Amino acid sequence: YDFKIGAVVSEDENLILSLDAIRRAISGPTWSLDGSDVYSTTTVSASEAMYGIGITKYFMPSNMFISGTFGLGTFQIDYANSKVTSQAGFAFQLKGGEEWWVSDDWGLGVAVGFAHIAANDKADPSNPSYSGKLSTTKFFGTLSATFN
Repeated sequence: YDFKIGAVVSEDENLILSLDAIRRAISGPTWSLDGSDVYSTTTVSASEAMYGIGITKYFMPSNMFISGTFGLGTFQIDYANSKVTSQAGFAFQLKGGEEWWVSDDWGLGVAVGFAHIAANDKADPSNPSYSGKLSTTKFFGTLSATFN
C-alpha cells in the first residue's frame, strides 16, 4: 500500500504536502553474502516499509502529477517462524502519473515510479563484528484511488 494524508499548501501551484506510509512485499528476495548471491527459498519472505514526508504537484487541466516521498525505511524478514526487523535507514520514492475524476470527490489513476531504501541490519550480540546492510531499488507501476 501507499497511503498519503495531507493538505493543499498552495492552490495556485496545485501543491500538496503529506505524511506518507508505504509498505511493500518483496517477492522472491535474493541475498548477497560476502559478494556471493544467495537465493531464498519459499520459507523466506521479506517486506519493506517507508514513513516520511511527501510533496505532490498536479499539472492542470490534465491532472498529471509528480510526487516525492523522503523519510525512513525498514525491512522485515520472516524466516523459519521468526521475524527480524532492520534498523531504520534512508528511504525515498519518486512517482509520476495521471488521475481521472470519476465523481466529485474520487479520482482513479495510474502511475510509474522509482524507490530506494537502505538500512543497517540489527546488531547480533553473539557476533559483534557483524554489520549487515539491507537495500532495495525498484521501478514500479501502480493503480490509485484518491479521495479529495
